[in-house]
Amino acid sequence: DRVLLWGSYCHNLFLELLLDLGWLLGIPACLAVVLVINLGVFSRRSSLWKFVIVLIPTGFIAAMLSGSYLSQFPAIYALLGLCLNARKEHSES
Repeated sequence: DRVLLWGSYCHNLFLELLLDLGWLLGIPACLAVVLVINLGVFSRRSSLWKFVIVLIPTGFIAAMLSGSYLSQFPAIYALLGLCLNARKEHSES
């Protein structure tokens, strides 16, 4: 997306998702990100809960303030994966 915008991009994860995916896919994508992170944070019985809390500032908050989720923040993908795994462990126990 930066190539088309001459090096400029959104500095907000949700705005970037909306602009990259459009309204039809962007709104469900934003809601999915919020839902997955909430599921990971509120699954406190999981052994991954503390690691999820550590990854929120490095992944989610950093993606909300600067950079692009496409290239600069692999921690957001690790955070989403750990949140899904923590929720799975929580529901199995």
